[in-house]
Amino acid sequence: MAEYNVLEMSKLEGSRRFDAEYYEKKYELIETAIKKHDYTLLGKQVLVFSKGIFDIKASTYSEAGIPFVRILNLKDLFVDDEDIIFIPEQVNNMYSKTSLSKHDIILSKTAQPAASIVNFESCNCSQDTIALKLKSSSDIRPQFLVCFLNTEYGLPLMERLFTGNIQMHLNLVESRNIVVPVFKKKFQNTICNIIDSAYESIVNSKEKYNQAKEILLSSLTILDWNSTLSDSYTKCFSKIQSSSRIDSEHFLPLYDELYEILQRNASYVKTIRSIKVFNSRGSQPKYYDDGTLKVINSQHIKEIHLDYENLSSTKSEYWDIKRESRVIKNDILTYTTGANVGRTNVYLEKEKALASNHVNILRIKDEDPIYVGFVLNSLIGRLQTEKFKAGSAQAELYPAAIDQFIIPFIEKPKQDQIVDLYIQSYQLKKQSKQLIEKAKRAVEIAIKLDEKAAFDYLG
Repeated sequence: MAEYNVLEMSKLEGSRRFDAEYYEKKYELIETAIKKHDYTLLGKQVLVFSKGIFDIKASTYSEAGIPFVRILNLKDLFVDDEDIIFIPEQVNNMYSKTSLSKHDIILSKTAQPAASIVNFESCNCSQDTIALKLKSSSDIRPQFLVCFLNTEYGLPLMERLFTGNIQMHLNLVESRNIVVPVFKKKFQNTICNIIDSAYESIVNSKEKYNQAKEILLSSLTILDWNSTLSDSYTKCFSKIQSSSRIDSEHFLPLYDELYEILQRNASYVKTIRSIKVFNSRGSQPKYYDDGTLKVINSQHIKEIHLDYENLSSTKSEYWDIKRESRVIKNDILTYTTGANVGRTNVYLEKEKALASNHVNILRIKDEDPIYVGFVLNSLIGRLQTEKFKAGSAQAELYPAAIDQFIIPFIEKPKQDQIVDLYIQSYQLKKQSKQLIEKAKRAVEIAIKLDEKAAFDYLG
């Protein structure tokens, strides 16, 4: 059945929008729900509301300095530092208007709505984002505002203000008129405390992972290892002939030195070929937004854990159609094509999933898959990726190459410790997501009903 909404001409006065989508009934219902409570407009609460640095070139980026936030870093209420890049401090000072500090906010300006809180001491942001600083006198706490903007009420209000034909952009002028509920300080502070706890869980998750990494690399004496070998070398033709490779990078002495260290310090070493049960890339299914079967793409493989919350989806029948792409608990998944080739995560969920064509699925026997996956994602695996990857314009890591990787096994108690820390890291990340969802749901209940009902939900 067709939906329509009739508005009086007076309600269009002063508006810069005459497109029907802007006046969809759902937006009117959202604003009505919010306006049952005390409310304010976003523009009245902000000191800074400005587009990020325009047209900054990649050549400006630096190895260290001031974190530079791009749209890909806006995830799950927090600015994600996993793929963060940096700009020099002097560049940040040139663009001081959008220089942000802890508990400031960054909004997505391009493609789709997002809002994240800054947890850096200092950062700046790109032109595809909006830098937002609240006034010191604001009625709204920053953690509460970000939480609200990520709810079923806040996201549509931002979505409504995206304009454009080919690429959508958030309208800076109109977005100042986003309606924000003003709840009592006690409720806002409760939401802030939950959000802060969620961030603390993320920090603790990374600490657990780094502890595991230190145990592995220290046990193999490569924690602070820097090869002193020259890049200039000679190789026997027979070794080149047997490897089916002629590129000089494949034969760097660095890799021989690594293998010698691992052989010397590990309890034992095995190749992937000797422990694999299955080693193959997935295949591309058709995607369906309403699908019930999860699909893992290379973009979901992160530096530490899979991005479980943002997996794609397809129809359940693809589980039988794409048997070679099936992913089950404890499978080892590797990013095989492009910039982050070699990244490896272990799938820790019970839920069935499929892997796409740029994800390698490794299933092993006789050894702990979490330990093996952890090693593959460490310096040990990344250096072997550099050795065995193929391609010039775009890097590729094929199953046959992964077969040749070696895995050093340290003493069993330390292996168990690494596995335990990895699982703890995963659980803390999951706990963070649960806390975020709890805070969002409480805000939604407060808007739909009242603060008392929200407090009852929180217990």
